Amino acid sequence: MSDKLAIFVNDEPAFEYDRKVELDDQKLAFLDKMDNDMSQGLKIRGELIVESERGQRAEFVAMNLIKALQQGNEA
Repeated sequence: MSDKLAIFVNDEPAFEYDRKVELDDQKLAFLDKMDNDMSQGLKIRGELIVESERGQRAEFVAMNLIKALQQGNEA
């Protein structure tokens, strides 16, 4: 498994994340909340998934990252 995530939009790098970089408390709290929220269920392509698998969670997060980038939301 790689320690880096890179998202490309139109063959241009749009976002890069390195798991080795420590996150501040605010970002960790956000990720904990997001993980908890996903435990309650998530929607992918209009389908509600109550008990998601790791790959489905990854797809959900990737789609939301791309949406945020397209909207200019880097937070």
